Amino acid sequence: APKRFIREIRGAHIDEYEVGQEVKVDIFSEGEIVDVTGISKGKGFQGAIKRHGQSRGPMAHGSRYHRRPGSMGS
Repeated sequence: APKRFIREIRGAHIDEYEVGQEVKVDIFSEGEIVDVTGISKGKGFQGAIKRHGQSRGPMAHGSRYHRRPGSMGS
């Protein structure tokens, strides 16, 4: 079955693994340093509501405070 994540392990001996074999964390020894690299989804320039999870202001006519950032708090 297709997996959600695809990983690349450099320096591994290809002869030891078969296609479709599940690779678990037990291939690493305790205390071994693992460098993890990822690419996040690009979202461009975001406002405070989406970026920081803030709530919006009242949407009534004339409030002039709809999606602008308010106080960031302490």
